[in-house]
Amino acid sequence: MAKNPKMQTRLSNSLTVSQNKMILSSSSSVAKGIAIGKAFVFSREHIGSETKTEEDALSMFRSSLLNSHKEIEDLAKNNSIMEAQLAFLEDDYLKDTVEEFILDGKTASEALDLALKKIEEELLEIDDEYLRSRIQDVKDIFFRLKKNLGDSSQGLFQGLEKGDVLVARTLFPSELSQIDLTLLSGIVTGDGGASSHISIMAAGYSLPLVVALGDKVNEIKPKDKLIVDASMAKVYLSPDVETLREYECLLKHSSCQDDIIEDSINLPNGEKVSVFANVASLDDVRQAMRNGADGIGIFRTEFLYLSSMQAPTEQEQFQIYRDAVLFSNGKPITFRTCDIGGDKQVPFLELKHEDNPFLGLRAIRMCLRLRPDILRTQLRALLRASAYGELRIMIPMISSLDEMVSVKNIFNECREELRSKGVSFAEHVPLGMMIETPASVFLISEFVKISDFFSIGTNDLTQYILAVDRANPDVAPLYKQTSEAVLSAVKMVIGVSRQNSVECGMCGELAADESMTEKLLRMGLGEFSVPVGMVQKIKHRIVDFTVNEKE
Repeated sequence: MAKNPKMQTRLSNSLTVSQNKMILSSSSSVAKGIAIGKAFVFSREHIGSETKTEEDALSMFRSSLLNSHKEIEDLAKNNSIMEAQLAFLEDDYLKDTVEEFILDGKTASEALDLALKKIEEELLEIDDEYLRSRIQDVKDIFFRLKKNLGDSSQGLFQGLEKGDVLVARTLFPSELSQIDLTLLSGIVTGDGGASSHISIMAAGYSLPLVVALGDKVNEIKPKDKLIVDASMAKVYLSPDVETLREYECLLKHSSCQDDIIEDSINLPNGEKVSVFANVASLDDVRQAMRNGADGIGIFRTEFLYLSSMQAPTEQEQFQIYRDAVLFSNGKPITFRTCDIGGDKQVPFLELKHEDNPFLGLRAIRMCLRLRPDILRTQLRALLRASAYGELRIMIPMISSLDEMVSVKNIFNECREELRSKGVSFAEHVPLGMMIETPASVFLISEFVKISDFFSIGTNDLTQYILAVDRANPDVAPLYKQTSEAVLSAVKMVIGVSRQNSVECGMCGELAADESMTEKLLRMGLGEFSVPVGMVQKIKHRIVDFTVNEKE
């Protein structure tokens, strides 16, 4: 944010009488920052639209079929499931069914959708349990075919230029993860909430973001000049010269950075306070280290799954976790096990529809009840990576003592399994948990006995305490992480943790709220974990607090 309050006031006053073509306002208060750039409008409506002729469509499909065959052929080695998929892909029935729809005038993409629907219906009618169970494999094949058409969401980002503002009605984490976010100057969406995972990803790159514009987002056309003022939750469409000049001046001032504080900060009472970074990729880890983070407070591993057609293998995960540990340069790094479900759907899992997904089978609930193999694979990979540096493992969405005990049992079984095979790993790997359900708050006096550390996830904790869907723009004004109810829960968790000498940090959005830094310090919070772009801002806030306390 700019460091010139007078300029900010003058700007705010001038904008009230500005003759801009249009000012689009949102009810959601989102990440701070300013972006100026031309609009890059993202839409899924154009998928397959480049297929102008029947010959084009057939050529695209056959190319996709060939590329998919090569991919599955490599995966099918010593893998019976992929062998079955390969056999189905080689069946002329699949090819003939898709081409029949293309010959009826459909695009390659449309033909794949219709063919999948037809084959699904036929499989469901077969009186054979095994064949009916193959529907998931069929969907996986079609997902791969569509991706290889070259008209997937990644293709729709072609033409994106550095400095563009990404504009979309709806964006999913899997789509956003497919592009180079460093190209963007900001993001604007019609849907979403201030604490959605799109917001989290944008914050990690210090991208100004305005969400929940609703139908107003349709007013923005490709290459329109935009000013995104995320601090005010406003988007200026085709701004006038005076407003543009004011914002350019404000942006220039806000880009001036403070000196980087490299180390943890000692409070006047002698206690140390650390500022860690929230990350979701190896690039994020590198950036966090360059930005003076004291470590990684949460590595969101679910983003490894979001754009995959099958679960990443133990070896694939190990290599990423090991590299992340090495990139941390000896500083501690905390990996959160995959938090899938809710607003993060993974194609290969095919989780059933839930009316209330945030209250349903997500995160550790999904792993324990539906796919314990995913948890075991991830824990083994993380344990192996622990041999390369200071690593912690954190479990999301714990709401009962039984769940944490079950995880610890699986964790110990994974340790013994690796030990029996002579695989190296650190003898002591801290196993902690997120505090993000009201149940975990009420049971904190019991959890201190079985958890090595805590991290308060205020994004989910807020929505559960206040009964407000954080991704629903209609109730966005009710979603307040600074509400007394939420702060009372935070204070309780920090207090009990300190009394029992259990480390307690915070990785939710509240930790990055500069107006709350002093209050959290007075509560006794010793570890802030924030988006990479906020690390130095929070560090300087803490320094200001220590100076004022000494005076």
